[in-house]
Parts: sequence; C-alpha cells; structure tokens
Amino acid sequence: MIITGQTRVLTGRIASVLLLLATIAIPPLAGIVRAESPRQDGDISAPVVYKDLMLVFVTKDGASAVVFAEEIEQGVHYKFRYESRDGKTQLDGKGKVYFKRDATGNPVGVEFIITGPIRVGWSAGGKGRGWVYYNPDKERVSIAKAKRFDNYVLKNPDGREHLIKKLDLKSFMIPLE
Repeated sequence: MIITGQTRVLTGRIASVLLLLATIAIPPLAGIVRAESPRQDGDISAPVVYKDLMLVFVTKDGASAVVFAEEIEQGVHYKFRYESRDGKTQLDGKGKVYFKRDATGNPVGVEFIITGPIRVGWSAGGKGRGWVYYNPDKERVSIAKAKRFDNYVLKNPDGREHLIKKLDLKSFMIPLE
C-alpha cells in the first residue's frame, strides 16, 4: 500500500485479490440494453453553437435545415425543414435532444437530431453549445444564418423593405459520391 497525504493506493497482490472479488461479487449486466451511441464508426465530430446558427444536413435522400431554440437541462429544442431530393416530400417539425441517465447509469436521453429520414448524432457540450456526429461519406453538414430558416423582411435605413427568402434546400443537394 502506498500512502500519499490523505490518498491510499492499493498495489500488488491485495489490489489483485480485491479486483477479483469485485468481479465475482458484482453480477454481469446481462439483459441491459444500452441506448445507441450518437457517435458511430466513421463519424467525425463538429462543435455547434446554438445561437444564430442553422445546420444543413444533406444525404443521398434529401436535405434538412435545423435551427436551435430553447435550451433545456443537458439539451436543446430544435425545429427543422426537410425536402427530399426528388421534391415530392417536404416536412416541417420540432424535436429535442438531451442527455440523461437512468437510476442504473445507462443513457436514456434522445441523442439524435431526427429530421424525417435524416438522423444525426448529438451530444451536450455546455451552455449554448453541443456536438454533432456525422459520417462525411454518407452526409454533408453546412452552416448558415438561423434567420434564413424562414422568409423575413429586411428593412433598409431609408425605410425600404426587402423580402429575404428562406434558404433553398435544393441548392445544397449536390450529388454525394
């Protein structure tokens, strides 16, 4: 045993015996189904700041625009627009992502941004920010100003108004190789 200040560290045979006893005494976690990880093989991670940001996800099937709204404990609400590549399907919706664990420590939160058929991993990153996880071989992620999620009117200093149209998702639908 090594004693340094108030810390005791077990080494050698005693530590090995205690570790063996712990593995025998604690039953295996058989039957527990863990939530799917938001990060899959081949994914890369990208930091996201929620304020004034729109994410555009593009897959072989179509594109989605996502803007973030009210933050919640360990998560955030979002709204989205989806358009299929062939233009036949258009969806609008809302969702929320959050990190939470149950009493046994297993993750039970919603850790995917789901926009129709497009599903992108997410994790909390602190106040006002998070992470997204995506596979660049299967989807593309772009950023834009959140204002462009919907049409809006821009007023010039001289009083003239200009309609600024919402972001056209078709313009992001370049062929994925």
